[in-house]
Amino acid sequence: KIEFLVKQYQEKGYEVYLQSDLDGSAENQKVNRIIKEGLIKEENIFQFKYDFETSIPPRFFYNILKNNELIEDEYEDFKKDVDLKRGIVKHVENKYSISINKRMIATEISLMIHKLSRGKNLYHDEDFLTTEIGKFWNFFNRII
Repeated sequence: KIEFLVKQYQEKGYEVYLQSDLDGSAENQKVNRIIKEGLIKEENIFQFKYDFETSIPPRFFYNILKNNELIEDEYEDFKKDVDLKRGIVKHVENKYSISINKRMIATEISLMIHKLSRGKNLYHDEDFLTTEIGKFWNFFNRII
């Protein structure tokens, strides 16, 4: 299915980029096949170690949940038993018996990064750029 879409866009002259999740695995067989078949260049693929939400620094993720009144815990209680191998969303949903809207999380993190970028140049902030979300920021900025 994805192969068909990629070929369709390439035939229209588009350069195709892909973001995927490794979900804690060493590799993603589907992505490896896409690369091996030459469908998408390896440098046009970004793979999160787990997933997008887990790449968000825990304090940011906590603040998003707290600001949207999804949890009431203090940060120390929130981070106490986080198991990132299952992903932060699954952990939070199980711990707090809530459902996480991933689009809301993505919107909130983009707003937080935008606000943060107004006070400092994130393109040159090594602390930010070494995070997984910072690496994705660089990947995305190559595209636009």
